[in-house]
Amino acid sequence: MKHTAMNRREFLRTTSVAAAALTLPMVNSAEKRKGVAWPIGCFNRPWVKWSYDDALDGIKSAGYKLTGLLTVPKNEAFTLPTATPDYLDGLKKRITTRGLGVNMAALRFKSNETVENMIKDVRAQVDNAARLKLTYLLTFGIDKPENYDKFYKLMADIAPYADERKLRVVMKPHGGGSGASEEILRCI
Repeated sequence: MKHTAMNRREFLRTTSVAAAALTLPMVNSAEKRKGVAWPIGCFNRPWVKWSYDDALDGIKSAGYKLTGLLTVPKNEAFTLPTATPDYLDGLKKRITTRGLGVNMAALRFKSNETVENMIKDVRAQVDNAARLKLTYLLTFGIDKPENYDKFYKLMADIAPYADERKLRVVMKPHGGGSGASEEILRCI
């Protein structure tokens, strides 16, 4: 058997990978004991060039059971303020007839609007998400520091409003005012 020399970097890399691999069965069994069941779904973003019905068909055929309303395709409103009750009911039916569930929608707002208009638009989205019986509303934060205060006022209004409707507002680390934990904590 031929022995090859291993430098320090290779030794550390090899032993680190081996140590991490050894913990996988422990993590997996600990999750099973706690009953962890992470919902795994698929956003519609890969299908933005096609119709939302094509996206739903693709999500279903890929084996997913859950989707989220992320990128608003052409000819759709998702939970935007322009969505009508009939549209929302039809959207829910289009999703459920494929055997899919939906648990999340992205919140959209225009940072160049007044705080009052931002609140009005986002409250309409919250109401639309509640009609769809979603669980989460995802915000991507705000980019420009001059708009941080408006965003904080918006979130201060929307969080309790959504909570009253059994919805959770979730902030995605996405740069700007929500780029990292420090910015997210400042917002909270």
